[in-house]
Amino acid sequence: LLHRLQDAGHDAAFADKTMRGFGMEVKRIARFVKASGADAWVVMAGSRGVLDWFAGRNTPAFALFGRNARSPLASISLQKPEALVALADRLLDLGHRRIVLLAREERRRPDPANLEQLFLDRLEERGIPTGTYNLPDWGDSPGEFRRILDSLFRSTPPTALIVDQPSLCMAVLQHLSRLGIATPDDVSLACTDQSEFFEWCDPGISHLAWEARPVINRVVKWTNNISRGKDDRRKSTGKAKLVHGGTIGPVPKER
Repeated sequence: LLHRLQDAGHDAAFADKTMRGFGMEVKRIARFVKASGADAWVVMAGSRGVLDWFAGRNTPAFALFGRNARSPLASISLQKPEALVALADRLLDLGHRRIVLLAREERRRPDPANLEQLFLDRLEERGIPTGTYNLPDWGDSPGEFRRILDSLFRSTPPTALIVDQPSLCMAVLQHLSRLGIATPDDVSLACTDQSEFFEWCDPGISHLAWEARPVINRVVKWTNNISRGKDDRRKSTGKAKLVHGGTIGPVPKER
């Protein structure tokens, strides 16, 4: 995306700070943005509060993923519901009942995002009562992530884990290995996003996949439009599909 924007003649660069580095705190992000002097922003995976703040400014901004459903900003989202339902149904059909979705804080607060709520709703539709066990609350730090994993596997261990980012998925694999837990023999594992690292794993990680080119094209088109003075606030979508991989299996007999 960066190279495509530069090739189109725009002076594009990454910000030298990240939203996560600011703890997703709107006031800290706002101070940084105001001091930057940028003419436009592409906000990747912004929280609802962050996107609401950008929407209230005169400087054009584009929501690349994130919680943009209620935002008036131009945006592109991935249509994951069909693929996520297929994933949940696959796990349920294999006998899984203790299914946990591990999501970052901005996906859980102030309330579950659309995809996370869909996951809970699907379990309920299939007769599985849901609660904080299925969508745990954790402090959004590496230490807290390890703590919630230890807690989950201490008493009533899940038979299936769904993780919402590749980086967290790899952290789960490393942590489970330290605990002597293997996938899919001891627990099934899937990620709601994609990474080139997944195809290097054996077994390959089950995940939701999507095409990057339409996403990049949409952001470049938006940037071209606003550079010509066009008020482009169109919302676009791309579709995800379920890639089964080899990390999903039946519930272990001892569970």
